[in-house]
Amino acid sequence: GWTAAEIHAALNEETLSVPTSAVLERVGTGPDDDPLLGAQRRRSRAEGHAEERIELVRALLAARGIVVSPGFPGVPGFAELPRHAIVAAATACVSEADFRKRLHSR
Repeated sequence: GWTAAEIHAALNEETLSVPTSAVLERVGTGPDDDPLLGAQRRRSRAEGHAEERIELVRALLAARGIVVSPGFPGVPGFAELPRHAIVAAATACVSEADFRKRLHSR
């Protein structure tokens, strides 16, 4: 359902434009419909999500005067933990080790 001009325009965009988005909606496909590209995009989003969470918790602990190690948080599956559990642990802990303990006890 794509015209040659639409394909050419989409392949030469640095970011997804409104016209290309409209074409994708019209033809009923998108980047996540491709199994490989979809998996790569989901992995990239998850990695970015984990980094955002780590930076948020680092800032929260720093504001509370709690120093953390370079390997923080050091909790397997940290990005998949519920946000409310991470925030609860970060606001109640007295140290990095206590933060990990509170998350591990979940």
